[in-house]
Amino acid sequence: MNNWVRHFLIALVAVAASAANLQAQATGEIRGFVIDGSMMAPLNDVTIEVAGQTVLSAQQGYFLVENVAAGVYTLTATSLGYRPFETQVTVTAGTTTDVEVRMAVAPLEMAPIVAVGYGELEAKNQTGVVVEVPSEAFNTGRIVSAEELIQAKVAGVQVTENSNEPGSGISIRVRGGTSINASNEPLYVIDGVPLDVGGGLVSAGGGARNPLNFLNPKDIASFTVLKDASATAIYGSRGANGVVLIETTAGRARAGSGATVTYLGNVSGSSIAADVNVLSAAQFRTAVATEAPEKLIFLGTADTDWQKAVQQSAFGQDHTFAVAVGGDKMDFRASLGYLNQEGIIKRSTTERASLNLAYSQLLFDDALSLQVNVLGARNEDTAPAGGVLSFATNMAPTQPINDPNSIYAGYFEWDDPLAANNPVGALNTVDQEAVTYRSVGNVTGEYQLPGLNGLSVTGRFGYITTNVENKFFAPSFNKGQAENGLNGTVSRGNPSEFSWLGDAFLTYIGNWDGGIHNLNATGGYSYQSWRIDSPSFFAQQLSSDLLGIDGIPSAELERTFLDVQEHRLASWFGRANYTFKDRYIATATFRADGSSRFGDGNRWGYFPSFAGSWRISEESFMDGAGSLSDLRLRVSWGKNGNEPFGNYLQYKDYVFGDPLAQARFGDEFVSTIRPSAADPNIKWEETSSWNFGLDYGFNNQRYWGSVEFYTKDTNDLLFSVPVAAGTNLSNFVTTNIGSLKNTGVEVTLNAMFIEGQGDGFTWDANFNA
Repeated sequence: MNNWVRHFLIALVAVAASAANLQAQATGEIRGFVIDGSMMAPLNDVTIEVAGQTVLSAQQGYFLVENVAAGVYTLTATSLGYRPFETQVTVTAGTTTDVEVRMAVAPLEMAPIVAVGYGELEAKNQTGVVVEVPSEAFNTGRIVSAEELIQAKVAGVQVTENSNEPGSGISIRVRGGTSINASNEPLYVIDGVPLDVGGGLVSAGGGARNPLNFLNPKDIASFTVLKDASATAIYGSRGANGVVLIETTAGRARAGSGATVTYLGNVSGSSIAADVNVLSAAQFRTAVATEAPEKLIFLGTADTDWQKAVQQSAFGQDHTFAVAVGGDKMDFRASLGYLNQEGIIKRSTTERASLNLAYSQLLFDDALSLQVNVLGARNEDTAPAGGVLSFATNMAPTQPINDPNSIYAGYFEWDDPLAANNPVGALNTVDQEAVTYRSVGNVTGEYQLPGLNGLSVTGRFGYITTNVENKFFAPSFNKGQAENGLNGTVSRGNPSEFSWLGDAFLTYIGNWDGGIHNLNATGGYSYQSWRIDSPSFFAQQLSSDLLGIDGIPSAELERTFLDVQEHRLASWFGRANYTFKDRYIATATFRADGSSRFGDGNRWGYFPSFAGSWRISEESFMDGAGSLSDLRLRVSWGKNGNEPFGNYLQYKDYVFGDPLAQARFGDEFVSTIRPSAADPNIKWEETSSWNFGLDYGFNNQRYWGSVEFYTKDTNDLLFSVPVAAGTNLSNFVTTNIGSLKNTGVEVTLNAMFIEGQGDGFTWDANFNA
């Protein structure tokens, strides 16, 4: 009996083994790699679905699907931020089928979550005018400074360069200006830290420096522009000109993804597109002969193209090296960047070395989210002498560049002080340099309070530090120096800024009655302090020109200055966003700001806003609307302030009097020092604004956009106005007077004409005005 059982079991095992072998021979495998179709980099954690099985791509984008019965299947790959990928695969029994999955970045659409200042909201519940531009939609090509990434990308936002120096001052206007004498620049917020537009930043040419030029554009993940009062009121006194939220790139790798190393680099060339249309030498001689023949004796015999003499074909290079490391609870990214860009005017350059560190960590069973961001850069700029382009378009083309008999370093110059200077002489005899060190960083912790579902507390500490060394040198043989009796000038400026920020706020996100009611509320306190120290020195009537820009020779006139300013801003803020049935939305925002720039009676400003939205497309009577996929009305009203102007305007200060108002003591004349006029009741500029908006979409959002109408009224504008003669020995006082109105219409239209699968052909378009 035992022998019979033994033989039966052996036979059963043999049959089972044969069946398993036959089954293995009847199935195959699908093996592949997933890559980013544009960057050609492997992608981890992409969801692969085929033949009823689901797997995730592993490190280096590898995936394997086993035990797939022979046949033809549709393989689908999906990942956040990419278009779905589909392809047909044929599986043969006993073989491995190889597949390459190329993922294409998804087009720019309304993000499901948008940053709104001190938190986030679902895009469908946003009542203000908020436009997010992710990195996938940035402008490409030669990008020197961060704001170029979104130039012409957002309706109502104008980006203008104020100088031909690379990296120099810019003007960004969100829905036009709201002030005459105060700043019209928007508030920039980098990873939650508001950035002071001034902060002692000066370009090599001495003008205001681009406040974003220390950022490496390749370290930026997104821009979010807050335009109307409903969106900007959470920033109160600094939101009148709009708010630009900048989020830098963080490590996005997930569990098991290991380290990712990335290099991005480009080399570029640029040249002037078109010169200013001026007369040639022959045309100039003809014009003089016709209009002023008595001046012919002053014409030279040269044929000089002055514009070409000061211009160049500019070379640029930009390199970024980044390492990202991801874990189950941790992400880390570090990047190093280097940029060197010449300007199209000779002797103008900008050079930037940048560092970006980003770290995030989940702690205490994911209840605590910790984020650390540190940005730093060294910028070195050189600039041509002021007025070079103006000189080049006004200098007579019949005169030569060089004159061996000239006392101005061998450059031809007119004897007339009202005539244009030789642009080549000005370019080559004046030196201007600036080196700027700047860093912005923050530590942010968000803790989900135990036992209180949906309630969290957030704390943030941030800092801004800036140090600038600005140099200028003009020798005695420079025409501008000689004809003004200065006989050589050298100057130094070393402004530095330190600012720190502390934020603490509560956030509640919850719903009830099965999601019919939804509430997103935030409230908290913010404090920010600034100190700017600006020592400077200049010397004229130099004893020698030989030391150049790096030396300080003895001089007949030497002066040293020190300007120290401090500014503080304390704030309480709150916002509540309520949604009913996913179609009726209301938002209320309030902020109270106390600024050290005003006297006791006007120190605090109060800035409320209210907004509502109706998602008409969600109503039952819209069920038969056909191709209409989205229709929403929005209306908002709010009040903002403006305080980015000089400190201490409410106090009298003392300045040197007019040189003609000197006092005589014996044989010596002494300059007088006089008190300035001051208005102790100076207060905020306040801007009230309305916005009416319509959002629309057709064919399941293949075509979508918005129309906005807005009006902004600014009152209590700050002006310097004359005062009665003899009053405080001063001629002007800064006070609140006047008003300004700004009205406009914005139109945005987006279209997805062809949406390719995987890395297929895609045709889309965006229009804004």
